[in-house]
Amino acid sequence: MLDRFGPKRVMACSAIFCAIGTLLFATAREIHQAQLGRFLIGIGSAFAAIGTFKIISLFFPSRQFALMGGLTLTIGMTGAIGAGAPLAFMVDHFGWRSSMLILAIAGLFVAAISWAYLKDENKLAKAKGNKLSNPIKTLSLKNSLNKVIRNKQNWIVAIYGGLTFAPTSAFAGLWGVPFIVSAYGVSRPVAGTAISLVFMGWIFGAPFFGKISDFLERRKVTLFLGSTGAFISFYFVVYQIHGIHLAFFWLFCFGFFSSAFLPSFTIIQEINPIQTNATAIGFMNMLNMIGGMVLQPLTGYLLDLHWSGQIQDGV
Repeated sequence: MLDRFGPKRVMACSAIFCAIGTLLFATAREIHQAQLGRFLIGIGSAFAAIGTFKIISLFFPSRQFALMGGLTLTIGMTGAIGAGAPLAFMVDHFGWRSSMLILAIAGLFVAAISWAYLKDENKLAKAKGNKLSNPIKTLSLKNSLNKVIRNKQNWIVAIYGGLTFAPTSAFAGLWGVPFIVSAYGVSRPVAGTAISLVFMGWIFGAPFFGKISDFLERRKVTLFLGSTGAFISFYFVVYQIHGIHLAFFWLFCFGFFSSAFLPSFTIIQEINPIQTNATAIGFMNMLNMIGGMVLQPLTGYLLDLHWSGQIQDGV
């Protein structure tokens, strides 16, 4: 859709989807309505990263893609951290339904801003002969997908991204807090603070590795360094348990080095034509989500497989 219609209409509509979903959730009187609201929120928010990458590819030179993508991720992770305490404050003072209504109104405001200020083409690039206005007119959806799927490099880069992002999704998104509580003997709030340092690492690491990648004009170097650093950092978190404060350091390092997978998005847009780069980025983002989706229950299965028989609170 981004390749066919451009980011202006698609991004504005995606924000409206989020707002409508949030409104349905806020006013839900039965579980099915709440589920529908959450589903619409998921559909709308799926456009956020891909749409931003599409805009970057249209308005910034290729050599700056990794840096701008890193800054995008930094802002996104800042939102992920900042949404915790402010939302809890809103819920405590206004209730969860009123809080959701406020967020729905904010979503409509984002949609209006997107419609007013986003553009579908880079006039400078168009003046140089690059026809970026609705470029998908020369490619059907079928042909666009075929070009992406048949490119073996797309599969290699996308699988790399999925495998690299999956540990962050599984650990920081689900299993990290109970592991820190059990292994380090701390309370859940302390464990939550520790896991937030993973996202803090992403905030600093994403633009750093993006800039390094753009400066070196070599993507594989940062991908290798990032994967290696993340592996070493995670090893110390899991196997070298010497106090929670040291774990804070290694969790930050884990997030910092994990963010180095971001230049893989730069590769995916560099090896695909402008007409299909959003489709290619979406293809890679899909495999990233599949990686986390598979590793979370797989981790649970492995934990059950090696259960020592310990019972806690009757469970």
